[in-house]
Amino acid sequence: MTPTDVLREARHAVRDARFADAIEELDRLRDEGTDPGSPEWYLLRAMALWRLGRFMDSRDTATVALESYRDLGDVDGEMRAGNVAAAGEFALGALDTAQRGFERAMHLAEQLKDRQLTARCANNLGNVAYYRGRHGEALSLYQQASGLFERVGSLAGMIEGWHNTGIVLRDEGDLDGAKNATDRASDAAARLGDQRLLGMVLCGRGETDALRGDPRLGFAHVRRSLDIARGVGDPLTEIEALRVSGMIARLEHRSQDAIRQAQGAVARAAEIGNPWMIGKAEAELAAAFRDAGREEDADAAFGRAAEAFSALGARSRVEALETERTRG
Repeated sequence: MTPTDVLREARHAVRDARFADAIEELDRLRDEGTDPGSPEWYLLRAMALWRLGRFMDSRDTATVALESYRDLGDVDGEMRAGNVAAAGEFALGALDTAQRGFERAMHLAEQLKDRQLTARCANNLGNVAYYRGRHGEALSLYQQASGLFERVGSLAGMIEGWHNTGIVLRDEGDLDGAKNATDRASDAAARLGDQRLLGMVLCGRGETDALRGDPRLGFAHVRRSLDIARGVGDPLTEIEALRVSGMIARLEHRSQDAIRQAQGAVARAAEIGNPWMIGKAEAELAAAFRDAGREEDADAAFGRAAEAFSALGARSRVEALETERTRG
């Protein structure tokens, strides 16, 4: 049996977003001594680990795949593994290293005329720009990614681009533009039938609806998002849904519920070690504490949020937090 045949089930599990099943199958191959130790074994494992929130393991595993592909002179494999390794660095907060990795993978993708991977790298570079507060650059990269995804017929990629565009527009205060983007993303995700993707975009739709003055509708979307995220094992969306649930409770002056939800988001973010999610959750917890009149607790949470964003090198985020902190 060839290595390609051996990895067929694991490959299909990753493709179908059954990431825990993929890990189980890859472990079975390893334990039985069936797996040949191929770079693809490591790459598939790294992809599944990332989706399950095990970012350090994903980065390290993708790096093994990357080095193996390089040793073989397999440029296509190097491109794909490099993108996953960079995604691990990104999730762990190493933005400079992540940017270099995405740029290298994108360069190889352009050389190989792989539009799908070029689009993925453009989207990832948009995320880096967004974390650093460079919203115009982020929107341009998301637009580039969406256009490429459309050219290759990837509705899932287009949905992610619309979702990310909605996040940036919401941060910019363009709530009408954000609603257009998030509604488009969630409607398309529902048609596609991808539950993991649907959970992610419903959270954005709910946050947008709540900020536009309809917290009840927003909460309905976010609670559904949370249920889906927990059902499919998506920790990033789970954290976001808890954070937004807290924000909605705060808007409705339910102080204790707001604090409880934000604390849940902080705890879950700490479990997976994602500094961006920690920063966002702590910032929401700070706002909830302040609205409840707990100024000392609010100040401590603001400090933790600033520390998380500082570790990312996201200076504009720290400055925005300081402005919000002194406003109270």
